[in-house]
Amino acid sequence: MAAQLKRLTGINPLTIDQTAMYEHVDSKRQSNLYKAALAKMKQEKPFVLKSDNQHYLKLGINNKLVDMQVIYPAYSSSPATGRASWLATLAGFTPRDIPKELLPATGRRLIYAYHKQEPADGVPADVVIVEAGKAAPKLMLPPGEFRFAFED
Repeated sequence: MAAQLKRLTGINPLTIDQTAMYEHVDSKRQSNLYKAALAKMKQEKPFVLKSDNQHYLKLGINNKLVDMQVIYPAYSSSPATGRASWLATLAGFTPRDIPKELLPATGRRLIYAYHKQEPADGVPADVVIVEAGKAAPKLMLPPGEFRFAFED
């Protein structure tokens, strides 16, 4: 999109990669560069790397494609919520139980939480997958009132 903006307007926008340097669920897909950055930096919040001459460093991508790259720390999962801990610590969301009537008797189900004022085709505030017979994760929600939907 940035390339198209530059082509159409002549404006060279600041481009930030946030798609490569994060903890994968499947550790086999984890980049060795990501692991090395985490081992060296030991950060608890997302960060960018700069060289001594203050140029942004990018790991494992073409330097000409983006201006900077965000590296996300590895976040633990909260046993209390079954979700990534950053949802509470960084995002400030509050855990909320899934209404019991939405839990599946069999199989798996997606549970959606929408702000009450969000239209029927709006964007959910949170989505979780639940499986019958397993502990349900908590919804992690910002302040407000919500309506719920599900999809089997």
